[in-house]
Amino acid sequence: MIQLDLQKAYDMLNWRALETILQEMGIPSQFAKWIMNGVTTVTYRYNINGEHSKLMKAERGIRQGDPISPYLFVIVMEYMSRLLKQMQENPQFRHHSKCKKLGLTHLTFADDILLLARGDLCSVSLLHQTVQSFSESTGLYTNPQKCHIYMGATDEDTKQQIINVNGYKEGQLPFKYLGIPLTSKKLSNAHYLPLIEKILSRLHHWSARLLSHAGRVQLIKAVGFAIANYWMQCFPIPKTVIKKINTACRTFIWTGGTSPSRKSPIAWKNMCKPMAKGGLNILDLDRWNTITMLKLLWDLCKKNDSLWVKWMHMYFIKNQNIMTMNCSNTSSWIIKGIMATRSIIPEIQRCWDQSMNNSKFKLGDVYKNMLKQETNVEWQGLIAGNVARPRAVFCLWMACHKRLATRDRLGKFGVSVPSSCGFCQEIETIEHLFFECERLKYVWANVLQWIRVDHTPQPWDREKNWITKYCKGKGKKCGIMKLALAETIYYCWKFRNDTCFGERYVARSGNGISSTTLIQERPGRPRKVRIRELGEEGARQRRHKVEYKCTKCDKFGHNALTCKSLTQDPNALKRKRKVKKTVEAESAGHKDRDSTMDGADNSLPADGQSTIVTDSELHKDVQTETDVAVPTVMSQTASNVANSIPMQPKK
Repeated sequence: MIQLDLQKAYDMLNWRALETILQEMGIPSQFAKWIMNGVTTVTYRYNINGEHSKLMKAERGIRQGDPISPYLFVIVMEYMSRLLKQMQENPQFRHHSKCKKLGLTHLTFADDILLLARGDLCSVSLLHQTVQSFSESTGLYTNPQKCHIYMGATDEDTKQQIINVNGYKEGQLPFKYLGIPLTSKKLSNAHYLPLIEKILSRLHHWSARLLSHAGRVQLIKAVGFAIANYWMQCFPIPKTVIKKINTACRTFIWTGGTSPSRKSPIAWKNMCKPMAKGGLNILDLDRWNTITMLKLLWDLCKKNDSLWVKWMHMYFIKNQNIMTMNCSNTSSWIIKGIMATRSIIPEIQRCWDQSMNNSKFKLGDVYKNMLKQETNVEWQGLIAGNVARPRAVFCLWMACHKRLATRDRLGKFGVSVPSSCGFCQEIETIEHLFFECERLKYVWANVLQWIRVDHTPQPWDREKNWITKYCKGKGKKCGIMKLALAETIYYCWKFRNDTCFGERYVARSGNGISSTTLIQERPGRPRKVRIRELGEEGARQRRHKVEYKCTKCDKFGHNALTCKSLTQDPNALKRKRKVKKTVEAESAGHKDRDSTMDGADNSLPADGQSTIVTDSELHKDVQTETDVAVPTVMSQTASNVANSIPMQPKK
């Protein structure tokens, strides 16, 4: 077997040879003339040190990226196939022992060529002469450095003679053809490393780190499983390899990386279920690999026009019944894997009978039929067809499974956190957050009022059942309700996390502001006004820098006491010392306060984070809070909800 590699296949094609081949193929002369006008009117210009050279006309080759170029190249390769077919008439040529009945001498896919012959000097010499004749007439020459020859059951003297005639290197099995490793023996797990590395390379890309959980799921569906599916269409993949791929994909979804991690709030087998069954419709590779083997079994039964099927019937099946024949010990591991899938047919007998009566084998229909044994979840309508943002739908899906990292769940896993809610003193659970907590309950009530739904929020289980019954159907009201629920759950959970981990939404009303403004504190991103608590014990350790805002001149860096207009005041120094003592007293009073995620009021500023306060606030403990804070629920709900939130006065 000889593997050929053509040098710059598109760029080396001879125009005169192309025109002659088009005429010999029976293409109309006028149409061939139009094709040659498009091929030969090519000019090039080079950019050398910023200066463009003169236009230069091409003398050979076809353009890369031209839609017609692949068709023209296939027509030229047809000329090579006909030359090899004529070579078979030479009595000195001998076929490979497994190719003689079909008269098989070569396999070609574009410029990927495999030549097959008996391992004797005469047969290989005829192949080489035919290839040289094709190269001289078309300009498509082989690259000896990239061509390899594979020989089996051949003595060393004959091998050396064959290598001297061709000038090609002797290759070793397995080798890649069309991206798939080919070998005469069963592939080991090490041979599947390129498949795993190719999937990991897509997940390691820098842009993948910026994706949300929903984006990572979509990336795995679109890229990761498409690569694995290409291999599965050819031969069975071991379960060990499938397990490694699933582990990498599961870790990437929950952590954003590919290093092994046990973090998985929801089992992978549940994530691979359809949305109606409570999953994310991720492809189950183990089941899909079985179905692809069923597809190959169906090909052997129905697809008689395939070259592979003809070869299998000629040398292995030999007019036997495929469904009852026994596999011999000498059969290849691929054939054994295909025949092993016959035991699964009784489970999908109805679907298999329908496929046998059709001209096509639909993998998706068989896959869905295998998943029908699972029962549907009651809240399937909340996820399917939800037009909210994918990240909001993913958060709703997590809430329906009760797998959000609430404090009661963290406590079960040994994480030392207070069990009380960040907004009240109740134990934080899914049922409490959605919607027993008064603050988050107030948000959902306002959203329901905005979409004109008369309903009083209830605890999560009852609320979920009520919304499921309300959203039956395909009307606009159902779509709006599902959208509102997903976005509200997402932003309520986001607000809860921001409150626990140091970011707060501060409600302030000042001069010139008619309505209440919600300002999100985020380190490193300047906002209108940043408000942080003063006097925390951790503030000293983190070098909390206090930056004053003067109410007189409305500038930063000083307060009204040190403003230029008051520098001549004899009582200014006394007031300044009094302010300093007040701040120290408040700092000492906060030493015993718990600073571990008890709410927005206990969050500590980041390192070097400045705090902007007014001179009137220096005499008070700056502590503001809102009954609820949601930046946006939907595009126009934000202002409505914010304006209706009652604000607590400062203490």
